[in-house]
Order: sequence, then C-alpha cells, then structure tokens
Amino acid sequence: MLVLGLTLLVGAGAEGQSESDRLNEFFEESFQRILDVSPMYQSSLGIKKDYDKWDDLSESAVTREFSMNVEGLARLRSEFDYGKLDDQAKISYRLFEEQAEQYIERFPWRKYRYLATQMRGLHASVPSFLINTHRVSTLKDAQDYVRRLERIEGLFDQLIVNINEQADLGIIAPKFVFEAVIEACANIIRGEPFSQTGSDSTLLADLREKIAVLSPETIPEAEGERLIAEARMALLEHVEPAYGKLIETLTDLEERATDEDGAWKFPEGDIYYRKALQWTSRYAR
Repeated sequence: MLVLGLTLLVGAGAEGQSESDRLNEFFEESFQRILDVSPMYQSSLGIKKDYDKWDDLSESAVTREFSMNVEGLARLRSEFDYGKLDDQAKISYRLFEEQAEQYIERFPWRKYRYLATQMRGLHASVPSFLINTHRVSTLKDAQDYVRRLERIEGLFDQLIVNINEQADLGIIAPKFVFEAVIEACANIIRGEPFSQTGSDSTLLADLREKIAVLSPETIPEAEGERLIAEARMALLEHVEPAYGKLIETLTDLEERATDEDGAWKFPEGDIYYRKALQWTSRYAR
C-alpha cells in the first residue's frame, strides 16, 4: 500500500516536469487498481465505494495481485526515463521498484505465514475492523455493516481453504498457538444472540451503539430496531457458522500440530529461513 505515499511524493515536486508528471499519473493509476480490488483498504481510507464487501482471499485474486505487481514493475522500467525525473520523483521511482521487487520475490513463499495465531489473523482482525474501521453515520452505512456480517461466512470459507492448503504443504502452526486462537474465536460468538446471557455479543453491541448515537432523522427508531433484528439474524445464520467452521478446522489441525516452532520444520525451511533473514535485514538498513 506504499503507492499512495509515492503519489504524494511525486506530486510535491513534479510541477512543470513532464516525465515526473507522467510518473505521477502512473502511480495514481497503480494505486487506483489496488484500491479497486480491496474493499477493506477502501474502508480504511474512509472510502465507502464497496462498504458492504470484504476482500477476496481466493488464489485467483492473489494471482491477479501478483500479475499487477509484475506488470507495474515492467511498465515502470520500460515507460519512464529515470534520468529525466526530478529528485523526489526519483525517490518515488526507487521505492515503487523496491516494493514490487520484494513482493515478487516473496510470492513463492506466501503460504509460509501462519494465517491464524494468537497475535494476528482474520478471526481477530474482522471484528476489530468492523468496530474500529466501519464507521456508521448514515442508514446505508448501518445496512452495509449488516451485509458485511452476512458475508463473513464466505470470507472465512476462503480463509479455511487457505489454512488447509498450508497444512497440506506441511505448514502448521505449533501446538501452543491453537488454544489461544480457538478461545479468541469462541469469544466472538458469546452473548446475545448466540446465548441468552442478557449481554450483547461484541459485534451486536458495537452496531447497537453506533445506531444509538445517531439522530432519529438519520435512522428512525423503527428502522434501527429492524437493523438490529437483521444483525441478530446475520450473526446467527452466518457469523456463528463461520466461526464454528474455523474452530473445527483449527481443532483438527491442533491434533496434527507439534511443539516445533522454527522454520526448519517447513519444506525447504532452511531456504525460507535464509530468505526471511535477508528480507528482515533490508528493513533494518
């Protein structure tokens, strides 16, 4: 997502520089292509174009992203004369080039990063995203929140496919990871409407609070009640099954997991470890 920063860098010093202007347009185009395929990135920037959708985690989507990077790097090198750029445009050129090179280099190893751990993963980032990123200031925003709840199951189905593909390659998180991840998943589906506890679950409470602070002119009381009812249904029919299937998948993998926690246990793990050190050393420069 560095492309946005690159665009701003070029724009700051490109006035009157035709080659830099062209490069700036290229960065704008590249950034827009990234933005168009990532509803979650759009939301993080306050853009509500695809506010009811999640990112596509399928292999075909990942392959398209790879092709975009390959094409972008090729265009950068073939269509622009580095010597004719101003100083800030040259910095942007080099940053874009390095980012694309690193993405392409890491792509064959993309399945080596665990997708659900006690530190990161969609099981935790999806609720966090809805709570912290999905702002509700209009009726449509609230409706889109409910639509996203309904689509969590499809998102998690893709996640489970990816986790199982990793496992088939022998890439399974160490055993100590699973208890914490499974508990974190279970926490999301506790409370109303999943159980009659008298307290709302995390996501139901979030949407209820976001609707409650809006004026009756924005969301009339009856409409708010209808949205909460839809959210309860989405949580029961889509969110609970999504987390249930993920918990089942993780429970099965826990049985296959070992206590080994180093990259050496992966196929070609020694090569991957050396590459990871190289990537880390670049950031440390």
